Amino acid sequence: MEFYGISGGSVGVGPHFKIGIAANLRRSQGIEKLGDLHGQFFFFGSVKRDTDGGSRTSFRINESSELEMNAMKAAKLLLLAGDFVEDYEIMVPFQALQMVGHTVDAVCPGKKKGEQVRTAIHDFEGDQTYSEKRGHNFTLNATFDEVKPADYDGLVIPGGRAPEYLRLNAQVLDVIRHFDKAGKPIAALCHGPQLLAAAGVLKGRKLNAYPACAPEVELAGGTFVKVDFSDAVVDGNLVTGPAWTAHPAWLAKFLDVLEAHLANKAA
Repeated sequence: MEFYGISGGSVGVGPHFKIGIAANLRRSQGIEKLGDLHGQFFFFGSVKRDTDGGSRTSFRINESSELEMNAMKAAKLLLLAGDFVEDYEIMVPFQALQMVGHTVDAVCPGKKKGEQVRTAIHDFEGDQTYSEKRGHNFTLNATFDEVKPADYDGLVIPGGRAPEYLRLNAQVLDVIRHFDKAGKPIAALCHGPQLLAAAGVLKGRKLNAYPACAPEVELAGGTFVKVDFSDAVVDGNLVTGPAWTAHPAWLAKFLDVLEAHLANKAA
């Protein structure tokens, strides 16, 4: 069995050889779709490393070796977007969750697949609040009016300006209530919990959000949990964080919650 890694894989030495596969690893023998593999590969046995003079390194494993893969079942996720959603907070989870093998449908009320939402960049530059700049255009890959919440395993709510007006849409709030009632994983970041508050699903819940949203969380019956701007909070099926600065922790914890949900669903 032979695997090809292109700059970015890491090799650990020792009795058990651990190879971290980079996101751009695409060629393999014996594995049909690497995108469905969440986590890393673990090889037990002898590994021969060959370098062909370029950036590609191949790792040959004898046939008696055991290959253990930390794989998560693919999920179908819904991402709620709107004009002037925060640039990083929509693009990073949209791409990262697909990279580990999940399907992510990004929708916006009143817009169809192929149309775009404008984004805003919220930054922290030493002022008393965040600064705001024009971001990229983000292309939607699904149509809101065609969405059936029952078809999805989890919900992602980025922040930015969008939640301010999306919470006025009764259909959006009904979508959120479906995921809450069904106990499906919900990941909300920054101003995203404004939508959760408007949907009335925060009573008795512990969560984080952008600090300026704390009064809304408390008024909606939730408990605002203060954390560092690089951290996230988990309360059952709900994963929340303060801003895009928390992406690593927020996404990692959401994947843990999602994996547990999928396992329970399959049981």
